[in-house]
Amino acid sequence: MDTALDQHSEFSMKKVVYHQFGERDVLQVVSADVPSPQAGQVLIRVHGAGLIPSIGKPAKVWGL
Repeated sequence: MDTALDQHSEFSMKKVVYHQFGERDVLQVVSADVPSPQAGQVLIRVHGAGLIPSIGKPAKVWGL
């Protein structure tokens, strides 16, 4: 069943970005164009993802 969101997602996607180190409040959800795969690459549609709270700690401590 295609929804308006499914049809729109062919051209855009959401991604989480950060521009400085810090707590989780520096993370931002932004819209972006769907990338085009290059030769030898594939594009995978992700319907859902999660983040374990302890994984965010290395981003703060090590700047990842």
